[in-house]
Amino acid sequence: MKLHLTLPLALLLAAPTVAQEADSAPAAPAAAEFALGDLHPLFAKAAKNLERPWECDLSLELDSPDGPAKGTGHLRYFYHGLFAFDFSLETGREGQTEKVDLHVLADDEYLHFHIDQGQGGAFAAKFRLDLFEGGPAALLNAPVDANGMNPGELLEMASALKFTEEAVDGGKQKRLTADLSELIPEGDGGPEELALSLDFDAKHAFPRALSIRAGDEGSLALRVTGLSFPEDMDQDSFRYQGPPAIDFTAQIEMALRQSGAEVEEEF
Repeated sequence: MKLHLTLPLALLLAAPTVAQEADSAPAAPAAAEFALGDLHPLFAKAAKNLERPWECDLSLELDSPDGPAKGTGHLRYFYHGLFAFDFSLETGREGQTEKVDLHVLADDEYLHFHIDQGQGGAFAAKFRLDLFEGGPAALLNAPVDANGMNPGELLEMASALKFTEEAVDGGKQKRLTADLSELIPEGDGGPEELALSLDFDAKHAFPRALSIRAGDEGSLALRVTGLSFPEDMDQDSFRYQGPPAIDFTAQIEMALRQSGAEVEEEF
């Protein structure tokens, strides 16, 4: 589908990366701090609260010319080296649906990915987390799409967005809305309109919902429920138990070097 979701999704995914725990990880690079500082204050507050342990459920609804999709998932985040994400996505219309299960787990040594498509096969991969011991700079500088855009550049672009804020759900949440139409490159066949809506908890600014409308190209909605902030988590529960995973550490390290990202040297 041609739904342009790169920017808003990158903002949400970059938040835990930028907001590393001060006692266990280096500070974020100046470029990322500048970008966050230029965004609406709710983004900086959300990044700060994403540092502490949290757990939640996630639901997704997607509508596109290729058909609808629905998904549910569960996220656990202890700190930047220990987190888990389990997600099931069902695509297609009734009678012609396909289901994909995605499992992501960081065990303080490796980041594991396991994708199960049922009869369509399964794939498991991993790479060492110490590729990014120098801080999140490598991630912020690594390309995330075919045009070579990276999260740092996307955050810089987002700093120019004009958000409108309003209280929703009886004041329990704050909603930011923005028109992203100006960010769509001319002549790329994308949607003529693109609107973003983000809901944050009014108390701690944790992201609670995301909505993107792209005219005839479709829409996407994400919603967070069952949010909790446990004081501690069972570290032994962050152990990969899927099928043997292919180690892509060397390939990713090479890609990072080619992109000009800073990679931790091993001696």
